[in-house]
Amino acid sequence: QALGYRAEIIPVPGPSEPVEMYTSRDRTFPINAYPTYSAYVNQMYAYAATYPNLCQIVDAGTTVNGKKILFAKISDNISVHEAEPEVMYTATIHGDETVGYILMLDLIEYLLTNYATDTRVQNLVNNLEIWINPNANPDGTYYLSDTTISTTNSRRYNYNGIDLNRSFPDIWGGSTQAHQIENTIMENIANAHHFVLSANFHGGAEVFNYPWDGSYTLHPENNWYIDLGVDYLNSVHAVSPSTYMDDLYSGSIPGLTNGAAWYIVYGGRQDWMNYHKQCKEVTIELSSTKLVTASTLPTYWNYNSDALLGYLEINQRFWKSEETTIRQRHLKHSRFQAVLIPVSLKILILLLAIIAAIALTLRRRKDTKHQDPGKQVRVRAKDRLTMVKVPAPRTISANEPG
Repeated sequence: QALGYRAEIIPVPGPSEPVEMYTSRDRTFPINAYPTYSAYVNQMYAYAATYPNLCQIVDAGTTVNGKKILFAKISDNISVHEAEPEVMYTATIHGDETVGYILMLDLIEYLLTNYATDTRVQNLVNNLEIWINPNANPDGTYYLSDTTISTTNSRRYNYNGIDLNRSFPDIWGGSTQAHQIENTIMENIANAHHFVLSANFHGGAEVFNYPWDGSYTLHPENNWYIDLGVDYLNSVHAVSPSTYMDDLYSGSIPGLTNGAAWYIVYGGRQDWMNYHKQCKEVTIELSSTKLVTASTLPTYWNYNSDALLGYLEINQRFWKSEETTIRQRHLKHSRFQAVLIPVSLKILILLLAIIAAIALTLRRRKDTKHQDPGKQVRVRAKDRLTMVKVPAPRTISANEPG
């Protein structure tokens, strides 16, 4: 405790405490069990079938072991790509960190089932394009079996034994693990869209982690990230025990840490998204225990549900602020152009007149210097152009009177 660490003995699900699984979506909300792999896939597509005007399931690609990485795309005009912010939630990039997996399924269901009656949900769905990927590493979650999740069946890594949060292209020149198809799938999604805000949900700690992960240099918007994290934590702490989401790894705010100040990570998705895609992504660690008892899953939803919605609302305010700033800059630029254009024309006309006058003067001097005998020369007299004959020079005789 003197070093800032908190010890907590938590029973780990295992043979003495089987993890409750479900094979079909017939449970109460919030979810209080873990789905089999087929139940998960069926549940995702059932959302789109039940709410076809609000939800579309996007099969982003297939993992090393043939499982699907699925996204639920939620918006009011689901078949139209509207000019509105795109946001992304993903979870369980580490296959044995499964609380986020279930919370994302809860969130999808909550948005869809409450859209018709909840103005807060309507505001989010009507003004955002929300992308939710409950499980970014199904090969890790269902490593030994598609029908159970446990500390022995599930693992952190993908099917090839690679940590998917250490194998994205690294911006710091650090050592990373071999790039995987799951990385490519996420990169393709990010490249095909412009996500302005994202969160990647993990387990094993209880902390809001913000960039950078691979450098001690502070992010240019470090204070903004701190405010973002404090808002999330305030929402959580308003409904949870004071001991939840209070890990202290750096700084003085319980539950909030700069990534590198906690520990250096190379090849992480957070830095890749922030640097290469200009997407404000954070990492949120939801539970000290990676695989929690199924019966406690609703508690984590109750602790985080308001914060999950609020995080998206913060994005809306940020987007509107940015949009207003862009419009103000455009208006200022337009006004500047309105003043600049007439002035520019006057200057241009004056310069052309000066150039024409100089050219005419030079031409006159040239004509006078090189005129030939008998040449007709233009002479201006009383603002009228006339033609005069220039006589040829004659030789003066010495006997001629002078």
